[in-house]
Amino acid sequence: MNKSLQTLDWTLAQSFLAVVDHGSLSAAARQLSQSQPTLGRQIKQIEAGLRHTPRVRRVWGALAEGVKPLVS
Repeated sequence: MNKSLQTLDWTLAQSFLAVVDHGSLSAAARQLSQSQPTLGRQIKQIEAGLRHTPRVRRVWGALAEGVKPLVS
């Protein structure tokens, strides 16, 4: 895991969970009162830190293997 994500920023975790819960960047951004590009950058920051892409681009949702690094 990337050293910068050894302690996960709670804002990033909240962003990731909002995307999973709401099913899209746009819906999650509305819920969090953020712009879609800002939320997208936060998700990319998580992916870069984990060196893993825990999502499917066209249909958002947490895959079991994508969530494992977050809970282990």
